[in-house]
Amino acid sequence: HINTDDLYINPMSLNEENLDQLFKQLSRVNQLFFFDHFFPQISDPGAYVDIQKYRDKLIYRLGNHGWRTDWKILNKYNAIRFVLKNSSHNRDTIRIHNNADTEKYIEQHLITDKYYDRQLTEVFKSVNYKLYEVNGYYLLVDQKPRGLIGRIFTSEAKNAICLNKTESQNFELKGKLFLDQLYSQFRANSKTIHGRKCVVKYKST
Repeated sequence: HINTDDLYINPMSLNEENLDQLFKQLSRVNQLFFFDHFFPQISDPGAYVDIQKYRDKLIYRLGNHGWRTDWKILNKYNAIRFVLKNSSHNRDTIRIHNNADTEKYIEQHLITDKYYDRQLTEVFKSVNYKLYEVNGYYLLVDQKPRGLIGRIFTSEAKNAICLNKTESQNFELKGKLFLDQLYSQFRANSKTIHGRKCVVKYKST
């Protein structure tokens, strides 16, 4: 396990393999801290990111001058992609420190993940769904008027899921055929999708 008060990391040394090991070795008292250059401006440009362990999962939150989000779940593959996309913008920023929140606090401040439309880059679209790139990974967004549990969408938010590593590779290999299959599971709320829902907001806060 990593045991340090403040360990700065050379962002140019980072890759998928050593980030995978870093997240495996991250203890419950550590946080990985870096700057998200691409987050749309709310106060100051961008956002600062904390990633830490919570039980058997990784969680993250964002913040900047005058604001901070609650904790949200992020799988390891997407966490790696998130860091790598921002590595060139973190010359003196990315570090590990001992400042993790307690499990009790996290339980009271764990929310459904939310993305803003200004963060998203469209990769593929069909009548039923759109696929976006965000933070270095893929986001599948439902375009139909009813969600997974039958709730009617407003124009402000749509249900979505983040693709994991296997799904991302399958999309890059098979394209629309795989996305159609994944979308069918998404709409059916199958075990494959359960617990992975997030929301895309179409109105800035």
